[in-house]
Amino acid sequence: MRFRFLATFFAVVALAGCGGSSAPTGSASGSAYVRFLNGSPDQPAIDFDLPAGTRYIPDLNYKALTAYQTIAVGTYSVGATAVGSPNALTFTSGGVVYPAENNSFVVQANHRYTVVLGGSKTNLNLGVCIFDEQLFTTASTRAAVQFNNCSPTNSSTVGTIAVGYFPYTNSTAGSPVLITNLSYQSGSGISLLPTSAANGIGLYAVAPGTGTILPVNLDANDTTNALPFVSDQNASIFVLDGPIGGSTLTMIGAFDPNN
Repeated sequence: MRFRFLATFFAVVALAGCGGSSAPTGSASGSAYVRFLNGSPDQPAIDFDLPAGTRYIPDLNYKALTAYQTIAVGTYSVGATAVGSPNALTFTSGGVVYPAENNSFVVQANHRYTVVLGGSKTNLNLGVCIFDEQLFTTASTRAAVQFNNCSPTNSSTVGTIAVGYFPYTNSTAGSPVLITNLSYQSGSGISLLPTSAANGIGLYAVAPGTGTILPVNLDANDTTNALPFVSDQNASIFVLDGPIGGSTLTMIGAFDPNN
């Protein structure tokens, strides 16, 4: 069960093991890890520059998440650009131009970061989210999840998105269990999950104003949207804007590399 699930999970979420140039030199000793996710529904392919203006991750498709890259400790700028362009993506709102970049990306030793381009030019909220993810220290007999919200469109109505899980019994979804309400650019921290190799656990996000549970199907062989979590499986989930013109959410996931 576990090995089949791992293989199909990575195929479904299209994890891209992208390479990239050597990490820029930081201002202090030590190193950390960083990965990149294109979470903007109207930017089908982008480049990430680190520092801004220096190509680091090329041609990343919408909903694609890279493997971790080693990066030196220091303070950086990071920008998202159209493929092959030297200039950060921008949008104009109220006559003011806003670039999709972050000019004070602080990297600390032994941390793991995920840089996400979220929002859209269409909705005038394109921007870069940077998540300093907690390291999983879950006991080998347990499973855990952490959520990160980079969905500005769906967070704007009431300021938060609700995230959580629901257990399955005989392929029937049980009552949802709220983990927390996440504001834009925030993370949930790590929450333990019930372990069930047979029935599974579903993960959900609720967009404000819709009241609809939105599960994510991360296993192509499972039609119930249930994750067959077993011991020592830890997943990071990223909540993103769905297709332009709707209020749906998209969730992309990745297992902890130490699983």
